[in-house]
Amino acid sequence: MQKETLFNLLPKKYRTLLESEAQFAHIRNYIPISLNVITIISAISSLLALFLHVSLILKLVILLGGISLAFIMPYMIFTLTAEKRKTETEQVLPDALLLMSANIKSGLTVDKAFLLSARDEFGPLGLEIKAVAMEIFGGKPISEALLRLKKKTNSKILGEIVALIADGIKSGGELSKLLESAARDIRKTMLLKKEIAANVRTYIIFITMAALVGSPLLFAISTYLTSTTAQIWGSTAIDFSTVSAGGFFSFQKPHFNPEFFRIFSILAIIITNLSASFIISEIKYGTIKKGFKNAPIYVLLSLAIFFIVRFIISRALSTLI
Repeated sequence: MQKETLFNLLPKKYRTLLESEAQFAHIRNYIPISLNVITIISAISSLLALFLHVSLILKLVILLGGISLAFIMPYMIFTLTAEKRKTETEQVLPDALLLMSANIKSGLTVDKAFLLSARDEFGPLGLEIKAVAMEIFGGKPISEALLRLKKKTNSKILGEIVALIADGIKSGGELSKLLESAARDIRKTMLLKKEIAANVRTYIIFITMAALVGSPLLFAISTYLTSTTAQIWGSTAIDFSTVSAGGFFSFQKPHFNPEFFRIFSILAIIITNLSASFIISEIKYGTIKKGFKNAPIYVLLSLAIFFIVRFIISRALSTLI
């Protein structure tokens, strides 16, 4: 009860978003999961910002970034689970429809055809089909019972199939042929998606290399040159106030902060790779939600490349300066 009270303190739109994704993911205890994730990540980021010996700007970045991640992470968990369930459902949907069609052709009623089509190998879809069949056996109209399938998953394909079946039953059409036709159309759609994914593979490789390798490599070189230049200017004992060039212009030491540029580089790498993961997901799957899965991998790998390259450059060139 206390956790529900704390959960209700969160913004309404955010709570609605979590509830929707948790329903699609079939996660019932989403309230304690959300609060635990938010609390743990917020506490870790606060401790890091408090005890790490870094600049104040970096402390603020760690604190604000950690708090932002704390609220994003529950949504990522529920979305990824819902997307996985959606993918599993769509993969077995054509086989389930063909089995229903065969059962109806054999003379079974719609409710019995649904019940006998609820097999374990269909995974989440099999459980939902079984639940629909039990509701029909309980006296609920078929069109209303079918709405359960539409509400329990975020699959547009399944939603269209449910609407098609409901219209076919109302109009008195031959349901078996309707199911077979729908199964063929779904398989053609899935094959088309695979062909599209294969055709855009070159663009995906280019974006991945640019974000994952190119940006950390260039920023590593830039930050090293910046810090080295600052050290050289700092060790220079020339009084530039006495140096001029014919009165037209004068020389002075550049004023820049290498630490600020290093923080900027890290943030730029993170934003670049987050954007790349979402763009690739949109190109490949038609939705940015699957980008949540690869986003942490992209960010961690790119940051690792950034620090490794910077370390190698500093070791290799330190003897030359």
